[in-house]
Amino acid sequence: NHLRKKNIQKCRVKSDEATFERNFDFIERTLKTAHDELGSNGNYDSFLEVVKALQKAKEERDCIKQELKEKRGDLKKLEYTLYEEENLYHKKIAETMSDIGKIKDEIEDFLIENEMKLEYVENWQQSKIETNEILLQKKEEVKMVELKKIDVNTYREARVHQEILAAYSEMEKDTFSEIGNWAEKYDRDYKELEKRIQTLKEEREKQNEAMLTLRKTYMKRQKEMDDYKLYKIQEEEKKIELKKRNDAATKIQAWWKGTMVRKGFGKFRKKKDKKGKKK
Repeated sequence: NHLRKKNIQKCRVKSDEATFERNFDFIERTLKTAHDELGSNGNYDSFLEVVKALQKAKEERDCIKQELKEKRGDLKKLEYTLYEEENLYHKKIAETMSDIGKIKDEIEDFLIENEMKLEYVENWQQSKIETNEILLQKKEEVKMVELKKIDVNTYREARVHQEILAAYSEMEKDTFSEIGNWAEKYDRDYKELEKRIQTLKEEREKQNEAMLTLRKTYMKRQKEMDDYKLYKIQEEEKKIELKKRNDAATKIQAWWKGTMVRKGFGKFRKKKDKKGKKK
């Protein structure tokens, strides 16, 4: 930062010197031009124009200076911010290096611990293998004893199997003999059943014929009863109709008689009194 500031100051000095030389040359040329114009024309219009231009340039330069001043202020702020950030980054780098050292130590401790664990696991694995070999050998001995027992049992089962086959052969002979007896019995029973079935068929045919005769008789009697019921119903309807007519005639006669009495028709007409004789 110190070197940067020195370089900036040197650049500013050189820039100021160059600016001074340019301004001096410009003033010298302007005054010479005004002197020549005043001697030849008796006025200095060109000089006035130059002055106006200088005033305008001065105003623009003042604006530029103001902007430059503001920019320099911003530059200082940025330089300060850069300085702060550099310090912050240096601190972070230092902290990171410290963390890296710690991590490196932890990795070394971890590797040492893993080597110890690996050695322990290898010893434990070897011990386990030896134990398993001993257990396997004992299991093999037990299995050999069991195999011997199985051989003895197999021999016994084979002998029992032969005895069972012999007994089964005898039973098969007896079974075939019994099957023959049952076949003869089946034939006898079948013939007897056929005879009984034939007898039952004949009896059923006789029953069907008797049933048909009874059905015809029943239908005939039923028709006679239905005809008689129909006759009775018709007679009853005739009686009811006759009674209705008689009742209606009686009512009509009574109504007509009442009407004749009220109106004085027929024999119920009232006789008028005879009028007196004329004088």
